[in-house]
Parts: sequence; C-alpha cells; structure tokens
Amino acid sequence: MAYCRFGPDSDVYLYMSADGCFCCCGCGLIGPGLKHNFVASTHREILDHLEQHLAAGHNVPAEAIEELKQEVV
Repeated sequence: MAYCRFGPDSDVYLYMSADGCFCCCGCGLIGPGLKHNFVASTHREILDHLEQHLAAGHNVPAEAIEELKQEVV
C-alpha cells in the first residue's frame, strides 16, 4: 500500500513493504536515483524521516502524514 507517490504534489514515494517495513523509495535525502531507499520499521521512525523531508523543503502530502499518525493510535 502506498501512502504517497512521486507527482506534482509529492517529492516522496512511501509504501509499506510485504515484510511490514516502511520504504521511502528513491529517497531524495539519501541520493539521486531509485536505487537509494530509506527503510523504517516503526511509525515513529518513518514520521521522523518525513519531518526531515519537510525540513529539506520537499513536498510531502499532509494526507500521508495524517494516515501514518492515525495508524499509531
């Protein structure tokens, strides 16, 4: 399931992998190209990672952040 995909309103492609980890595919914080992924095992870890994207000026859909926060409750 993808929380968000690359597009006009998103610089992030984030999904949950089959093993239950979160994958920030082609992470712009790590390096250029789709082979650079950030993997997180907890909601807190991926939410912190998305905050780093926001701090770097990247577009992260608010809906993706809200969905992740709702899953924690």
